[in-house]
Amino acid sequence: MACAVIVHQQVESEIWRLKSRWRARHGAQLASIAVAEHKARASASFRRPTKVFEDGVQKSDNKYLLSLDGIIASRGGIPLIEGGKLIGAIGCSGATGSQDEAACMAGAATINK
Repeated sequence: MACAVIVHQQVESEIWRLKSRWRARHGAQLASIAVAEHKARASASFRRPTKVFEDGVQKSDNKYLLSLDGIIASRGGIPLIEGGKLIGAIGCSGATGSQDEAACMAGAATINK
C-alpha cells in the first residue's frame, strides 16, 4: 500500500503541496504512489472523499464525472479537516478500495475532529 498526504498552503490562490508519501515494501506497485497522490489531490480539490465519485459513477451512472479534470472514481481519498477548515487530504492505494479507504480514515481520524 502507498499513502500520500498533501497540505494546503495559503498563498494568493489554492496551492496544494505534497507533504509526504510512503510505500510499504511488501507488494505495492510503484504506480500506487502516483494513484495515492491523485486520490489525495482530488479529495482536497473537491473537498470530499473520493468515494463520492466512485458512487456517482457506479451507483448513479454519472459517467460524466470521469470527464472532469482531477477526478478519480476510486475510494481511498479523505479530506483533512482541522477546526472546521480544510487543511489537506490523505490518499492511499495498493490494496482493495475499502482497505485504502480504511487506511485513510485511520490517518484522518488523528486530525479530523
